Amino acid sequence: MQGVQVYFEGQYACFTRPELKTERVSYDVPTPGAVRNMLQAIYWKPAIEWHIRSITVLKPIQFMTVKRNEVYGQQSESGGNKGGIIIENNRVQRNGLLLKDVAYIVDAYFTLTAKAGTEDTEEKHFAIIKRRLQNGQCFAQPFLGCREFSAFFREAQDVHTELEFIKAKGEQVAEIDYKDLGYMLYDVDYSNPQAKVLQPRYFEAKLINNVLTIEGVEVKQ
Repeated sequence: MQGVQVYFEGQYACFTRPELKTERVSYDVPTPGAVRNMLQAIYWKPAIEWHIRSITVLKPIQFMTVKRNEVYGQQSESGGNKGGIIIENNRVQRNGLLLKDVAYIVDAYFTLTAKAGTEDTEEKHFAIIKRRLQNGQCFAQPFLGCREFSAFFREAQDVHTELEFIKAKGEQVAEIDYKDLGYMLYDVDYSNPQAKVLQPRYFEAKLINNVLTIEGVEVKQ
């Protein structure tokens, strides 16, 4: 289980609460599923699977409200409506409660899957991941919940060093001794491709000393 620590930051973020469907309202911190997608955007192969140990919040949790243009229609798999959605006829303005000025350290590791071949080793993939982090390479630009909120990423230093970097720029750092975040979306169960409705899974989220621990939590449906 080769581990990596990745630093993510961005001007805006929105990790949408699924229970609030009409207008987007973000969780206080990233969901494990969102973070996994961010890591997969940097590096992913069928031979490996990402697992999240923890997420450390480096900057104070700040919300802001914006009004955004969204499309309320949904295109069918067959490309219905004779060519797809006409945006001008399906545009709607909705409010969104977003996070602003965010920075996180993600502590994660990967394991080999059943699709790994004889040439796939943990050392090989770990070396590739380290090189991609050092060079800023990615398959697709990682984003913070919504595609328009791009994330800057690099290999992380230790928490103390990262906090000192933030302070040196004259910015505030997070000081969260304890915060109960309630039930948070863990991920969506895709194990049954025939299911008409995908099953979300949740866990009890708690921020302790700026850290949201993911590994070992009890996941419920």
